[in-house]
Amino acid sequence: MPKNENRVRKRPLRMRGSNHVACLLCYLIAFAVPVAWEYAALCLIYPWKLAFTAPDLAAHVVNAFPALGGWLSPVAATASDGAFSLREMLIAREKVWLNALAISAGIAWEMTLLVQLLWRWTHRNPLCSARRTAGAIRSCRLALVIICLINAAMAAGVWLLGLCHVTGRTLWDYVVCFGMYALNPLAAAVVSRLAAPPAISGRHAYFKRI
Repeated sequence: MPKNENRVRKRPLRMRGSNHVACLLCYLIAFAVPVAWEYAALCLIYPWKLAFTAPDLAAHVVNAFPALGGWLSPVAATASDGAFSLREMLIAREKVWLNALAISAGIAWEMTLLVQLLWRWTHRNPLCSARRTAGAIRSCRLALVIICLINAAMAAGVWLLGLCHVTGRTLWDYVVCFGMYALNPLAAAVVSRLAAPPAISGRHAYFKRI
């Protein structure tokens, strides 16, 4: 009996790896939702509910950052009052506004994914897994705070440079402009809990094993 126990003890401990396909699908689904929402917001909701309500974003950016005047002056002139007919002016403003919303949302999405992947990359060591799991929970919450701050900063830029200048704002304006900044932290939280590295995850643990 003791010999059998010694044999069992001498066997190397094996840690069950995560399902890479399931983790990849979790990432794809979680981070595809904000992208799908942004596409629907800009290509479906905006033309349906907010057509021809875009602010003169280029002029507001030039006023806030005069150093960009040389680069944005042609764009501001195209979207300024009296440059073309009213319809052409509104179309030009709308094009600038929608492109800015897409770029801002894309930057926030990429930075969210980058921060989450950096967190995941730094918690793959299986040694002292119990202690590392406790530290991973704290760092996960810190990463989510950073992600929330990044998205809040991008949303603040959209508000200060554009949305606050829209007269007669409705709920649709806030939904279209800020929806993705709320979905990005949710996507990061989902993959952090469901697609964490196997070194810190378990079936009934804080980080779930899939």
